[in-house]
Amino acid sequence: MKIFSPNVSTFLENRMCIDIDKFQSNLISRFAENAYAFDEVINFLINDPSSQSLDGLSGIDYASEYEKLKSRFLKYVKELNLGEDFFEFSYVMLGYFSAYYNGGLPEIFKCRQAEDLGPQIELRERIVSDDDFHQLPEVITAYRGMSLNEYSNGKFGMSWSLCEQNAKRFAFDFYDERGIVVKSQIPKSLILHHYANDSEMEIVISNNSSLQVELVHE
Repeated sequence: MKIFSPNVSTFLENRMCIDIDKFQSNLISRFAENAYAFDEVINFLINDPSSQSLDGLSGIDYASEYEKLKSRFLKYVKELNLGEDFFEFSYVMLGYFSAYYNGGLPEIFKCRQAEDLGPQIELRERIVSDDDFHQLPEVITAYRGMSLNEYSNGKFGMSWSLCEQNAKRFAFDFYDERGIVVKSQIPKSLILHHYANDSEMEIVISNNSSLQVELVHE
C-alpha cells in the first residue's frame, strides 16, 4: 500500500537512501489512516527553502537557519492536529531533513539517535571521507547489539560500533525484549561510512551482510 506521491518517493529513495516499502509499511502500522498525511509533511520539508539555506552551515549560522525551519515546520504540523505521536515523529523527520540539507547522508549518520526510530538509511555506496577511511585498519573488530531474531537469521544490519560498551547499551536499552551483542572481524573494504570523531564510534556496512560473528553478551 502506497502513501507517498511519486516525487516524495523519488526524493526519499534516491536522495536519502530510504527503503520506501519498509518505511510506508511502518508508518501505516504505527499511524493507520494518519500515515497518509506524511506525504504532505515530507513534501513540505522537500520544498522548504532550507534545502538551500542550510547547506554547509555551522555554529550560530546553522542554528539561526534551523530555528527558522523548525518554526515554519512545527507550526504547519500543529495545524494538522493529528495527535502527539504524529507530531513527535514529524519532529524526527525534521531532524533527518535538517541534517541532510546541512551535510548530506554523512550528516544524517552523524546526528541521528537510536531512540529516534526514524526510517532506516540503507547506503548503497561508500560515503566515508578519504581521510577517515585511510585511518581504518585493514580488518576492524566491531560489535553490534541486535535482537535474537537477527542473530538467528544470520543477515546483519548496517550499524556496528568499534566500542563494545556502546553495542551493549544499544542491545539492552533499546529493544523491547532483551538483545544480544556479537563481535565480528570486518574487512575495511566493506565499510561504507565511518566518522572518526563520532562518540558512538560507529561504522556502517551494507545492510543484510553475511559475516562470521561471535556471541559475546546475552
